[in-house]
Formats: sequence, structure tokens, C-alpha cells
Amino acid sequence: MRAFQCRGCGTVVFVPEEAPDPLWCPLCRLGLVEVHLEPPPNLKQWHCPECGADFWMQPNEAPYKCAYCNYTFPSTERRLFEEKL
Repeated sequence: MRAFQCRGCGTVVFVPEEAPDPLWCPLCRLGLVEVHLEPPPNLKQWHCPECGADFWMQPNEAPYKCAYCNYTFPSTERRLFEEKL
């Protein structure tokens, strides 16, 4: 897996080796830069229902938006639809 860190808030996003580079931070929407980090064993996978991208974050973090498109994740996991923010 490759790691990308947000230039603003420091959030780290992990993507598979063959995946394209993520475009934005899923929390604050600033740019990401590739860093060399080993993925921790307890990462949580996120799947975007709009663009189909998969990315991983720390289990205590939930994305606001997809790292690849403009999909807004529901604020709780019980909600099944996109929030219009």
C-alpha cells in the first residue's frame, strides 16, 4: 500500500499500489503528498459508492468526502444515503 498525507491537517490515507493517486484529503479537502509509511494493521477500508474507489484510514477517522471524487459520506454508518452538503 502507498500512503498519502494531507498538507493541511496531517490525515494519512492509504491506497493500493496499483490505484491512482488520491486527489484530496477526505477530511479537509486540501492536497495530499506521498509519504513513506508502513500501514498499521488496524486500518478501516472505505468504499465510495459513487466512483467505486477504495481507500483506507485510521479506524478512529471517518471521511467527510471521497478522496477521489466529490461524494459526501453519511455522517453515521447507519445512514445509507449521501448527505447533500
